[in-house]
Amino acid sequence: MASEVFDEPGNILMVNGAVDRYGFFKGEQFCETNTRKLSESSLNKIRRKELKWQNMLTEWDKWMYYKTDRVRNQCRKGIAPAIRSRVWEYLCGSHRIMQIERGKYQVLLRMSGDPKTISQIKLDVDRQLPNHVLFATSHGNGKASLFNILKAYSLLHPATGYCQAQAPIAAALLIHMPEEDAFWTFVCLCNQYMTDYFKSDLVRVKLN
Repeated sequence: MASEVFDEPGNILMVNGAVDRYGFFKGEQFCETNTRKLSESSLNKIRRKELKWQNMLTEWDKWMYYKTDRVRNQCRKGIAPAIRSRVWEYLCGSHRIMQIERGKYQVLLRMSGDPKTISQIKLDVDRQLPNHVLFATSHGNGKASLFNILKAYSLLHPATGYCQAQAPIAAALLIHMPEEDAFWTFVCLCNQYMTDYFKSDLVRVKLN
């Protein structure tokens, strides 16, 4: 059965082959179990996870200050897909940063950027996740959003700039959340957990 892919607004391309629940076309990333109808017990288990996380998010500060171990255990048990992106934002703090820096992403997008950096980003964007619906076409929305995120980050942190190792991380975030949410989540991940990962020699990336 053919799948719909949006190449340009209003222009739908039909691509042969099934797409799994994560948006990958049938191929190496495809798993038949991803397309099977879930049993009622499995659905109930997912719903219970969602409710548990929703309850935690309503009192997030309390959970993080007083029940950190329980938050960690819940992460290890898995985060329900429907609420996964929101939980990621709370875990890294990007939901707060996005409020504090309201409007800054749009300012960064209006800036021109270094021509050499822009050229490299364009090359690397075309290499990311070609078997995913967001990135399958030359001028799709996914590639445009990925370019925006990488360009904006290079402008926000000019000392770090852009390197190839950033693109797969930003692309993975875009699968789960809108563009600006993905940008601030990417910023928080880089600033808190991947310090020095993106230096020109990529030593930290190679070590891990």
